[in-house]
Amino acid sequence: MPTTSNQKSTPVDDNNTCKSDPNTDQSICVIIQAYNSEKIISKIIKQVLAQNYQPNEMILINDGSFDSTICIINNFRNRNPNFIKTIHQENGGLCSARNAGLYIATGRYVTFVDSDDWIIPDAYAETTRVNSGYLSDIIWGTNISIGLQLYVYILDRLQLPA
Repeated sequence: MPTTSNQKSTPVDDNNTCKSDPNTDQSICVIIQAYNSEKIISKIIKQVLAQNYQPNEMILINDGSFDSTICIINNFRNRNPNFIKTIHQENGGLCSARNAGLYIATGRYVTFVDSDDWIIPDAYAETTRVNSGYLSDIIWGTNISIGLQLYVYILDRLQLPA
C-alpha cells in the first residue's frame, strides 16, 4: 500500500464532486514517477519549480528505488511542503506509480513527466494559453528537439460529452 505525505483534500459538495469552477479552472498537477533516478531526478523537479505558469501541485512517486532517490524527493518536499506531495511504494512499474499519483491529484489537468525528461520554462504557460477559451477535457501534444532547442507543440484538444 503506498504511503503519502502532505495530502490536501479537494473541496467537494454533497455529491462528492469538485467545487472548482470547470469554466475557469486551469489548475495543473504534475506527476513524476522515479525509480533509481538519483542522478537525474533533481533536474526535472527544478524545471517544474521554474515554470512561468506554476502548476498547483507536484506529486513525486518513489517507485521502490533502492538508491538515494527517496532522500532527494523528500528533501524537495520538505523545502516545498505546500506544493509537493510524495508517495513511496514498492516497485510496481510506471502505470502503478502514475495511478497512485492520479489517486491523490487535485488539479483539473494532469501531466505526466518522467524523471529523465526535460521541459521548457513556458511549457505549462503555453498549454494554458492554447486552452484558454476552450477548457478542453483533454489536451495532448508532443515536443520536438532540434539540436539543443526544444519546441513544444499542442497537437489537439478534446472536449468530452457531458
